[in-house]
Amino acid sequence: MKFNTKIDRDDAIGVARAAKEYSGTGNVLICWEHHNLSKIAKAIGINGFAEGIDGSGKLQYPGSRFDIIWVAPSPYDEITQVLSEDTLG
Repeated sequence: MKFNTKIDRDDAIGVARAAKEYSGTGNVLICWEHHNLSKIAKAIGINGFAEGIDGSGKLQYPGSRFDIIWVAPSPYDEITQVLSEDTLG
């Protein structure tokens, strides 16, 4: 697994650029400080949540949560699943 650790913590555009430029097989996983995840999602081009998805409404990562996983498949314009790492085990 290859990690990119060269992007500044507050560089949402840099994270989005790196994710969009990825051309390998598999998925891109972005693990970041939770206060920046909403900015990163918007910079990628995510507009909101798919209809019927828990979390519908404003694209804002919950400030009091640290376990939420947003899934946004290609074309990376909406979140199609909202999961918790606590329920994946």
